[in-house]
Amino acid sequence: MAHPPRIVSLPALLIMAACNGTAPDPDTMLRVEGRVLEEGQPPLRPLDMDMQAWPSLGNAGTDFVVLQTDPAGAYTAELGRFPGPVVDSVRVGVIQNDCDGEFRTELRHAEHSLDGNTLTLPALALSDRLPMAQLGTGQAMCAATRTQFAGGQGGDYARLALWIDGISDSVRGRWRLNHSASIGDDYGYFSGFLGSDALTLQLRPTGPTLCTGLGLEMGVSDIATLGPANLLSNGDCFISNTTLRFFEGAVLSEVLPPI
Repeated sequence: MAHPPRIVSLPALLIMAACNGTAPDPDTMLRVEGRVLEEGQPPLRPLDMDMQAWPSLGNAGTDFVVLQTDPAGAYTAELGRFPGPVVDSVRVGVIQNDCDGEFRTELRHAEHSLDGNTLTLPALALSDRLPMAQLGTGQAMCAATRTQFAGGQGGDYARLALWIDGISDSVRGRWRLNHSASIGDDYGYFSGFLGSDALTLQLRPTGPTLCTGLGLEMGVSDIATLGPANLLSNGDCFISNTTLRFFEGAVLSEVLPPI
């Protein structure tokens, strides 16, 4: 389901006058840099971004550039040759994923002067749109990740749902993994143990599937909120080793025992 982009407007004090700008060399590239944070922290995985700038009202604009953040959430983009000391406007789009699908945040800046040929933007602080998952009997949760295929030939958008049936001597429940790149889901039971501040689960499939050997390791806070989860795969699934964040609710149809 498509979601309209969230628009982040900058306060007036961030709009700078052009009088102090230093004109860039017309043979150099306009360079834009900045940083993206999720809930005040670097993103768990690189985020897809796109960017374009306009030197004046009605101008066709620079190249449309697609890029990703680095592990610290920083980004740098070169948008093409730029004719003057002032950026009339620049638009930065950032794409996040959760089990409700892809959603986009746009940041729009206006009338920025350049320092040479570089424009440094304020940090873009993103928030999650869903509450983080809690550990408890009867809880349902879901995480999402996107895996790019080798050679850039498409990719897989995967959603992993968990249903917790019991927490006593062990943590037990059911799971379902849905892939955009295949028709059938993988599903089964999981079990594991809860330490003082960490949860470890082994996901066992039922039925014939190549998707075996999946495991999860995640932190647990003192109020039972689940932290980032390391998904461990043996390489037989579309999904690869990655870091996930589980949110409350499971949009996938529940896997009911016996399975």
